[in-house]
Amino acid sequence: MDKRGSVLLILLLAIVVVLAVAGIWYYEAHKGNTPIPTPEAQSSNNSVTTESPTAAQAIQALNIIDPNGTDTLLATTPTTRTLAPIMPTSSTNLQTAFGVTLVAPWSDVSSTKSTTGIFGIWFKNGAEIFILNDGKDLASSTANITAESSSITTDYDFQSAAFAATPGELIASTPADQAVLIYQLLLMKYSFLTGDSGPLYSFSINEIKGFQLGTMGSGLQKVTDLTFFDQNDDHYTMGISGTQGEVDYVLNSIQIK
Repeated sequence: MDKRGSVLLILLLAIVVVLAVAGIWYYEAHKGNTPIPTPEAQSSNNSVTTESPTAAQAIQALNIIDPNGTDTLLATTPTTRTLAPIMPTSSTNLQTAFGVTLVAPWSDVSSTKSTTGIFGIWFKNGAEIFILNDGKDLASSTANITAESSSITTDYDFQSAAFAATPGELIASTPADQAVLIYQLLLMKYSFLTGDSGPLYSFSINEIKGFQLGTMGSGLQKVTDLTFFDQNDDHYTMGISGTQGEVDYVLNSIQIK
C-alpha cells in the first residue's frame, strides 16, 4: 500500500472511531427510550423556567397592575348565589348555532344575529342577550400552570382558582413555585374584571356552572357579564340586560346539545 493509501485508511479508521464514540454517548444519554425533546417541548420547558420568579419578583410584577395595592376587585372572591328565576308573562325559545338552547323572558324580538361562534338577540323593550362560544380558550393557560398545582386540571378549575386568588396570598415567604401560580391566577383574574364589575358570584344549575360579575339593577340599562362552563368543560361568555330574576330565568333555561 502506498503512502496515500495509508493516509486514507487512517482517516477512515478515525471516522469509524468518532462515530462509535458518538453512538455510545447517544445511547448513554437516551437509554431507556427517553424521547428527544421536540422544539415545542423545549419551548414549553423554557417558558416554565423563565416564568418561575422568586416571590419577591412575583410581588414586584403584581405591583405593576396594582401599584398602590388598592384594587379591591383583585381582593374580591366569589360568593355562591342561589338562582331565583321570575315567572314571565311571555317568553321566546332560542336556539344558537353552537348547540346552546335557552328561553328569554320577553317576546318582542327586534333583531337577532347568529353565527358559529356568537349569538345575539335584541328586544323592543331594550333587553338583550348575547352568548360567545369560547370553547376551551383557557386550555393553554391551564397547561402552563399544571406543574404548579395538580388540582387545576380543567378550564373551569383554572377560572375558579383565578377568581378565588387574592393579593394577600403573595408574600415574601411564599415558595417560588407557589408564587408563580398565585401571580398567574391574579393576572388572569385582572384580565376578567373591569372597574365596574362589582361583586363576584358563583352559581351552578342544571348542566352549567359559572360566575356572575356584578349585581343586576332593576332596569335594562346594565348588561350583566356571565361566564359559564358546560359538562364538557366548554367555556361560554354571556351578557344579559334585565333584572336579576330575568337573568336567573335565562340561566335556568340553558341546555347544551
